[in-house]
Amino acid sequence: MAALASAQTSYENVIVEKDVAIPTRDGHVLRCNIFRPRQGTAPAILSVSPYGKDMLMSEADPWEYRLCAQRGPDMIYERLHGPTWAGHGYAVVHIDMAGSGASEGVIDPWSARDADHYADAVEWAANQPWSTGKVGLAGLSYHSMTQPPVAARKPKGLACLLMWEVGYDYYRLVHDGGVFTANFVDWWWRLWVLRTQNGVGKLSDEQLAANRVDWEKLMREHTLLDDWWKERIADPRDVDVPFLTVANWCGVPVSTVSEFPLFKNASSKHKWLRVITGKHVKPMYDADSLLVQKRFLDYWLKGVDNGLLDTPRVQYVVRHRDGQTEWKSDEQWPLSQTKWTQLHLDATNMTLDWEPPHAASSASYHNEPDEGMWLPAGTYDMYLENLTKETRREGSSIRFTSKPFRSSMEITGPLNLTVQVSVEGTDDTDVFVTLRYISRDGYEVLFDGILDSPNLPVTSAVLRASHRALDEATSTFHSPVHPHDAEQLLKAGQMYELQIAVGPTSVVVEEGGRLVVEIGSRNGENTFCYLRNDPGTRKMGGKVTVHTGPDHRSSILLPVQEA
Repeated sequence: MAALASAQTSYENVIVEKDVAIPTRDGHVLRCNIFRPRQGTAPAILSVSPYGKDMLMSEADPWEYRLCAQRGPDMIYERLHGPTWAGHGYAVVHIDMAGSGASEGVIDPWSARDADHYADAVEWAANQPWSTGKVGLAGLSYHSMTQPPVAARKPKGLACLLMWEVGYDYYRLVHDGGVFTANFVDWWWRLWVLRTQNGVGKLSDEQLAANRVDWEKLMREHTLLDDWWKERIADPRDVDVPFLTVANWCGVPVSTVSEFPLFKNASSKHKWLRVITGKHVKPMYDADSLLVQKRFLDYWLKGVDNGLLDTPRVQYVVRHRDGQTEWKSDEQWPLSQTKWTQLHLDATNMTLDWEPPHAASSASYHNEPDEGMWLPAGTYDMYLENLTKETRREGSSIRFTSKPFRSSMEITGPLNLTVQVSVEGTDDTDVFVTLRYISRDGYEVLFDGILDSPNLPVTSAVLRASHRALDEATSTFHSPVHPHDAEQLLKAGQMYELQIAVGPTSVVVEEGGRLVVEIGSRNGENTFCYLRNDPGTRKMGGKVTVHTGPDHRSSILLPVQEA
């Protein structure tokens, strides 16, 4: 392909340069679009992804675009709006990663090579004649999760990170609980990455395939957190620049897996955690979000004395029924006023109780698959249709239900479900957990979800039983961490303890409301779109039994917030 020449256009006070070359240490050339003030120098805000720096949001996702408060020319998917931020005195640099858009090369998402390229782009931007020398990274989703590996490389000029959802832990995004999230991963690769690969419409299918890694194969091969993953995942302790990370209660598991550990474990002296609810894309472009972003970036990139350091380190929205919310704040995570409270599972009458059961009992569910489980689920309607085709769904889960709450209770923080299980007819099983809230009126309270998931329960989780080993160095009584570095298969009839990290989440259960813990062998109802619907990667077959009683501790630890 012939070398591209950068083009320049402009708004009234903003210069726009297209396809500007950024050289990298290994000889690649990345292409970027720059939006910068016509006069003077400016700090730079960078973003890199495979989505195409020229792919307008109105074309990439017209449905989400219509929901956004910010709209206009050059609005690019999941990136800060270049003309708006250039008008605020920033140079916004949208970069195509190697192999995507206008950047040639092989597409290799999350690779160490791409992190090196991103770090090179930071130093390049810091040294441009239009730059003040300070660089921030900002963006949503993919544009967020690629930032910690850059910070770990400590490029000159990097001043701060603004990470809007998803976090840094690639393995747990793809293999949450050790179970492959096939529906999300395959959909993301085929729809979002391949359509903007460099050479689409110009190269043959064979040539295009030669210019990308076999992503779907790699994701299925690396089922353990092995060296291949470790090369790609940043150690939070290596992140020491100021940052703001945003999580979403409705983004299970994509948006709740690693923002919280990043906030807790990063070495940064100045760090903030903000937790929202609702859609994935729209909130980043809301008017109040723009103010939050501007205050953060103005302080670290422009030195504006705006009181940022006096703002609470944790700001979070609490969810009530019927879409009602309220904002609260704290200085730490988990929250400082947390009263850790156990609800005990009792299989005698399938209840959750504040007191442990006096008698031993058990309840079982089957782990047998059916044809409907493996059908594609590209939309929520398709997902619901598939449920009706699952002939074996009956008996595939069990539910433990609390008594009506005597008073309202806020539950905000990480949850730990500890269950004693045994299996028959299998040596491994994937345990799915769904936490549900039943209103005092008797219906389930559902929440507006991200992507194409309009109705979500309070939260959900999954753990492959053979991945039950705990990382003793990082696990706590409220947040179990599994290293996912080896399998420990199960023996029939033997009891095993599973600690399953559920959430984090936030919800107020009203007086008269009830909680339900559902445990089963497949995605619970309304847990679209993160389906584990690849038969080649699931652990199916046999029967699973949950044991309760004085000698079989099965309970869920709740982070109750005292008034």
